[in-house]
This record gives sequence, C-alpha cells and structure tokens, in this order.
Amino acid sequence: MSFLGFFIIFLLWGFISLFYDPLVFPGPFETFNALFSLFTEKNFWLNYLSTITKTFTGLGISLIIGIPLGLISGLHKKADKLIRPFVMVIQGAPVISYIVIAMMWFGLGFYTPVFVSVLVILPAIIFNISTGISNTDSKLIEMAKIYRVDEKKIYKYIYFPSILPFIISTIKIISGSLWRSVVVGEFLSGSKGLGYGISLAKTTLNTEYVFAYTVFLIITGTIFEKTILKITYSPKFKFKDSNSETNVSAEKNNAFLDVKNLSKKFDKVIIKNINFNIKKGQSVSLIGESGCGKTTILKILSGIIKDYTGTVENTFKRISYIFQDDRLIPWLNVSDNIKFVNPYLSENAIKNVLDTFGIKDSYDKYPFELSGGMLKRACIARAVLYNPDLIIMDEALASVDLKNKNKIISTLRTMHKENNFAIINVSHNPAEIAKISETLIFIEGSPATVSEIKTFQSLDLRNEKTEEKILSEILNSF
Repeated sequence: MSFLGFFIIFLLWGFISLFYDPLVFPGPFETFNALFSLFTEKNFWLNYLSTITKTFTGLGISLIIGIPLGLISGLHKKADKLIRPFVMVIQGAPVISYIVIAMMWFGLGFYTPVFVSVLVILPAIIFNISTGISNTDSKLIEMAKIYRVDEKKIYKYIYFPSILPFIISTIKIISGSLWRSVVVGEFLSGSKGLGYGISLAKTTLNTEYVFAYTVFLIITGTIFEKTILKITYSPKFKFKDSNSETNVSAEKNNAFLDVKNLSKKFDKVIIKNINFNIKKGQSVSLIGESGCGKTTILKILSGIIKDYTGTVENTFKRISYIFQDDRLIPWLNVSDNIKFVNPYLSENAIKNVLDTFGIKDSYDKYPFELSGGMLKRACIARAVLYNPDLIIMDEALASVDLKNKNKIISTLRTMHKENNFAIINVSHNPAEIAKISETLIFIEGSPATVSEIKTFQSLDLRNEKTEEKILSEILNSF
C-alpha cells in the first residue's frame, strides 16, 4: 500500500508539471536528473556530511544539557518549578526567532543551525527525562534505602535504567524536528550543508535542484526516522560488584528495639501510644485486624516513615525488609538483585541459599521469568543473604503455596538459630504466626494501641504443643 501511495504521488506530480514551466514546477524527470547530477558532485556530499554533523552535534549538546536538567527537575519539585518556566519560554518561541538571535550572536556558519536545533529539541528532552524520573518506581527506591544501598548504585541501577526508555522515546519524537530545524537554519544562515545548497539553488533560480534537494531530504529523513522508530530496548544490567570476597555480616551485639508512646496520624490518628520492645534474636508477630496500623508500625521501625510522635530507639544496624509486594529490580536477574544489597557474596553462597528455598535454577533468571511464589522466595533469600540482625516481614509468605510455605518457615527457623537475627512479622495466617513467633503483640482499637503482649517458648525449644497453644491464643483473639 505504501508503494501504491508513492506511485500515485509520482503520477500526480508528473501530471501537474505538464501545466507549468520547469522554472516554476519541474517534473519528476527534471528533478531526478538534477538529483543524479548532484550525486556526482563532491560539494553535495560535503554539504550532506556537514548537515549530518550539525544534526548529531545538536543532539549531543541537547542530551548533555537536557538529561541533567531533566534529572534535577524530576527529583526535586522546587527545581522543577524553577526549570519549567524557562523550558516553556524556549518551547513557545517560533523557530525563526531562534535563527535571527543566533545570526546576531554567531553570524553565518556552523553554530547557528546547531544552536537552533538545540533550542527546538531541548524542551522535549527535559520534559521526557523529568517524566521518566517521576515515574521511577518509588517502592524500589524505598527498598534500596532500607538496605542502605549506596546512592551511586541507586542512580546507576534504578534511576538510569528507568529513564532509558524515555530517552529512546524522546529521540524518536524529536528525530524529525531535529533534522528539519538544522536544514532550516542552514537555509537562512548557513555556509555549508543541504539547507545552504537549497538556498544557493533558489538564488540561481535552479528550481529543479531545489526539488532535487527536497526529494533527497524527504528520502533520507524518512529513512532516518524509520530507523530511529525501530529502536527498542529492554534494559538488562549485569551488576558489577567489588572484587572483594569479604562478606558483610550482622554485628554480634546486644541490639534491641525499644518503642515508647508511638503515635502516627494521617487524616486521623491511626496508632496511639504503642509500647513494646524487641531483643536480638527474638521473634515477634504483630496481630490485629486489617487496617489497624500494623504495616504503618513496620514502616516507622524501618525508617520509611519518619514523621511520628513518641520514641523509637533502634540499635539494629542491618535491617532486612520483606514487603507485601515483590520489590525485585526488573532489569537485574535474581543473583544481581541479591548482590545489589550485598555485593560481597560469592556465587556459591547465593546458590546455596536459593537451593535451600527451592529456586536454585532461578540464579540467572529475571523477575518476569518467575512465578509469584518464586518471586517471593527470591525476596526472602535476598533478605536473609543481607546478613541482617533484624528481618521485618510484612505478609512475606502470603503468595506462597502451603508446601513451600512450611519449607520456608523451617528454613527461616534454622537460619534464625544459626544467625540469631530478630524477626518482626505481620501476617493474617494463624498457623504461620504460631510456627514463627515467640512473642505475640496484640493490637486493637481505633486508634490502635497494644492491648496485650504474650511470650512463649523459644523457637529453638519449640514443640507441637507450644505451637498449638500459640495457635489457640491467636484464634481466640479474632
């Protein structure tokens, strides 16, 4: 169909040219004859090279300026309010105004078309990069900060891959405008380039050459845009860790968490005067109805929520968090997601733990290749391999089938015994709570407060009767 459309245009062009002098409207024969003549001239190809050079120079300058400004605009709302008016002014002015200003500043030659192309495409780059940063998954950033990942790694492995699709999309959008703005700049103020060639042909009344240049620009511009549009990219990054084999482990100290009179208000007070404490190696479950504020408490304890009243004294240095949702970085495979929070792990160490959780074959797989239960197990493996002294579990096993859930709980209990990390668990599954908890903290009311705290036998000394007793206490509380 595309070929038929071009063929019809070619016929109409030839038909209309029969009624006009070639000086006014040359036909296809005259135009293509002039075009082939241009192909034999050295200056034509030098002009073409000059236009290409200006195009990519303008694109490079625009990206160098636009990406940092877009990053700043997307990351900081105050900066966005400052940058956006300048961008809107640039975007609102007509191209001819840029050309006149550039001619006054730079005169005729190379710089004016480049300057014009930069001002034409820069707003699109800034706005798209800013949008990309704003759309970066805030939950991934939250996860990285809880695991105390270096800021540079957050930019490299979360922000940068997030904006790559927006950069490619921007280049696709601006490719036509970029090419045309350079040619217009050359036509009015250039000393070399295809636009300058059109200007010379117009001045000497060689209309067939004006048409020839135009046809060449349409063909090459279409090929350029079609090529750009074919660019697709799904980011897959290989995490580069340090070469050190030194593992970072949890500190063997008498860490504790002491919560006093903790209260939090959103539109209304959610929790009020919450009091409890957790010692190193202790396994605790918060029990209460949905929406009573259990997850809010976890977010305060992990540092996600900082605006609250009361005191939280936390001496746990390394905190792992297993979220309700699966916060794996999509463009990192499972092993690299784990190394993202602990880059000192060996391949064998990771594979051993993955094998323990029944997902050894997932080592090199990406999150989109895993089932829901496998994703959750990968998140749990990451939490354990961080070598924490406290693990926060927020509905951590909700999407795991019963068989694997029991295996994971058994593995966690073994690791808990070996590494003596504390656990704060939130779950609505009574059997799960009974198997993983030594202490139950009951939360109820509106606003929610601690109604009762019950402590049972240590996990290391646990037997079925103890679990049945805990299960009975939980069931009676609902």
